[in-house]
Amino acid sequence: MKTRVVILAAGRGTRMNPVRNNPDQSRDAVPPLAERISNGVNAQVPKVLLPFQGKPMIMHLLDAVAYSGVDSRPVIVTGFQAPLVERTLGPAYDYVRQEEQLGTGHAVACTESLLAGRADTVIVLNGDHPFVKASTIAALAQLHERELCVLSMMTVVLEDFTEWRASFADFGRVIRDQSKKITAVVEIKDATPEQREIREVNPNFFCLRASWLWPSIKKLGNDNAKGEYYLTDLVRIAIAEGECIASMSVSPREAIGLNTPEHLKLAEGLQ
Repeated sequence: MKTRVVILAAGRGTRMNPVRNNPDQSRDAVPPLAERISNGVNAQVPKVLLPFQGKPMIMHLLDAVAYSGVDSRPVIVTGFQAPLVERTLGPAYDYVRQEEQLGTGHAVACTESLLAGRADTVIVLNGDHPFVKASTIAALAQLHERELCVLSMMTVVLEDFTEWRASFADFGRVIRDQSKKITAVVEIKDATPEQREIREVNPNFFCLRASWLWPSIKKLGNDNAKGEYYLTDLVRIAIAEGECIASMSVSPREAIGLNTPEHLKLAEGLQ
């Protein structure tokens, strides 16, 4: 079974990098990385390239993918400052550009022309998760192969959203029924006050059957607070179709996402 890994790295990271709009600046006209990083977190450096524990944030994840043995040449979806990201990471990866940042579902849809018919399984990860372990990526692939569901995912259960766990407050909430089956993943901007109190969250570690993914991703809508196409809505589609969803837990520390300078500072002290 051929498995490909897709890493989402197209976003601006506006909470990490406030962007000053410059209509005269071409998307390809980017200064050297060293110059941009020297200007600090507020420079227009793509979030995934911000230095974290000695190297660009996304490189920690790329190293984990390599060690997992799941995919020797992952696909990286670029968008904001795409030329800079691609030049920095080099030719060892396949790149797909998301010309408009219309959400995670749209980002994965952009890879269809590259992957359709060439992969049986697609694992989707986020470039701003530097603590993901190779063993976790391999475990997700094994879970998917074992359970034979169209969608497999990892979740995180937290004791609270304080201290280094603060970054999880922005994650989507995992909704389960009385039998503990997953019934939805609700993005935080769309969550009710009651749903925001749920301490099981979605770190966006997905594994999907490709033959189901490509027709299903075309069913995604953008009727939500951000007007974006959410990959997590595939959970709702799978449930509506009577498909099974496999899940397993991952350590909170491993699933930390870095979205703000405060999150970055908190995570710098974690190993």
